[in-house]
Amino acid sequence: MFQRHYVSIRTAETADDKHDSRELQEAADELFAVIASGAVKVAINQRFRLADARTAHEAPQARITTGATLLLR
Repeated sequence: MFQRHYVSIRTAETADDKHDSRELQEAADELFAVIASGAVKVAINQRFRLADARTAHEAPQARITTGATLLLR
């Protein structure tokens, strides 16, 4: 009945695709408007302390994470 839709956003790819900083800002504004509307929910499934940044970087490469990852001070 309901279908899940997944969106993957990677900063490096976005930056490569958007050569103009104005275009990048417009795309970011559109994305955050959709998130703020509730149409898309962001799954924050793991949080790492900034001191553990290396582990946070290695975890997706090892395919042991899902959703968004936050680095916290």
